[in-house]
Amino acid sequence: MDGQISTVENIAIENGGGKFKWAKDTEDRNKLWKARHTALYAIHSLQPGSKVSSLCNTSN
Repeated sequence: MDGQISTVENIAIENGGGKFKWAKDTEDRNKLWKARHTALYAIHSLQPGSKVSSLCNTSN
């Protein structure tokens, strides 16, 4: 899994993304999930009629 995380981080950085932020507890994880969910639908609203999807790993 560490290799996959590193690969995705590198792809994000190469494409102008920022550093990853890791949740250390349930409260942080819930805040990050809410922000991610809100951002997804905000982006969707910029392109009416588009489809949105969200992939996530919810395992601990």
